[in-house]
Amino acid sequence: SVFVVKCDVHPWMKSYAQVFDHPYFAVTGPDGSFSIKDVPDGTYKAVAWQEKFNKRTLSQNVTVKGG
Repeated sequence: SVFVVKCDVHPWMKSYAQVFDHPYFAVTGPDGSFSIKDVPDGTYKAVAWQEKFNKRTLSQNVTVKGG
């Protein structure tokens, strides 16, 4: 789940927090690139979210071989 943290005084100030039960996540850079290191071999669902899309996400299955 995504938690929104808002300022009661400044309406433009807000942040987003997520809690994971694993250490595999990334925040994209200005150009949209990202890297997730040391992922164990397997098939995973990668999920992307952007604040202007509200609750809509994009997901794709990804197979990792060799870290």
